[in-house]
Amino acid sequence: MSTITTYLSSIPLFTTTLTIATSIVAFLLLPVIIRRRNWRNSPPGPMGWPILGYLPYLTERFHEDLFQLAETYGPLFSLQMGQKPAIVVSSPEIARDILKQKEAMISSRTITEAVRCALYNATSLVFVPYGARWRLLRKMLTTELFSSRAIELLQPARKQQVHGLLSTLYSASKSKTSVNIADSTFVVSANLISNLVCSKTLFDTTKEEGRELKEVVWAILEDVGAPNLADLIPFLKLFDPQGVKRRVQNLAKMLDGFCEKLIDQRLEERKEGLKMNENGRLDMLDVFLNYRSDRKDDELEQFSRVDIKGMLSKAKVLVGIPKPRLPDSVYQ
Repeated sequence: MSTITTYLSSIPLFTTTLTIATSIVAFLLLPVIIRRRNWRNSPPGPMGWPILGYLPYLTERFHEDLFQLAETYGPLFSLQMGQKPAIVVSSPEIARDILKQKEAMISSRTITEAVRCALYNATSLVFVPYGARWRLLRKMLTTELFSSRAIELLQPARKQQVHGLLSTLYSASKSKTSVNIADSTFVVSANLISNLVCSKTLFDTTKEEGRELKEVVWAILEDVGAPNLADLIPFLKLFDPQGVKRRVQNLAKMLDGFCEKLIDQRLEERKEGLKMNENGRLDMLDVFLNYRSDRKDDELEQFSRVDIKGMLSKAKVLVGIPKPRLPDSVYQ
């Protein structure tokens, strides 16, 4: 009798456990089933694991893996990257046709978790989805910053930076000391971009603030360019298994401080009246602060502070730099 009672009392616990387990499995497999139905007309491709897709079979030599798959499935095949379906094109002719005929469909970039955290939800021209906002940003940058006249007005800054680099190399050769070419060329390109953005030499490695900004930008680049499982298997975003989101959020706070300081300084300067910089032109920061529009197709009446910080941040992250190391406290 006691055995029967024990058995009956264990039924609710077993039922609850089974229900929870079934719910978890259904939650994980339902998106896979739905996606497979939607991709019935997709090109042929290798079978992958549930949830993980073809990820377990990929190696560090990813380009060779894709080449071998193309040998098996042809120049156009589908590949399940975790829970994200992808189509791989290995034929130049097919790629050319797709880029010509389906340009609008494939123009937008994928917004990864690192990009979203570091660049204010991807508000810059590089990551904003193709549409009215993207066209507005492109038009503004093309006409205001990258026109022939704007490039010509930036020539004094270019000469100054290149002359500084040559002087550094000459001094090093005279004293027979080694030079980190990657570091030196970064300083030149980064300061040219910062002059275009805000008419300031931000990456001055003779100053603590310039060195810190350089390290922050590289650390962000490192995480933005690294593979992140949470981007391919969305439910992992809750757990952040590689710590990418945590690291980038810490770095983004530091970068945000630089951007806030730049905007505050410029707003104070503008109280005395809008002025051209020493090269006789408006920089990117002034262009965005000045923007006003009443046109409905522009999508924006003016740029918010977050929009401007997103553009400033992306401009800083555009430069590739040699790998420094931040204090360990940033990564904790």
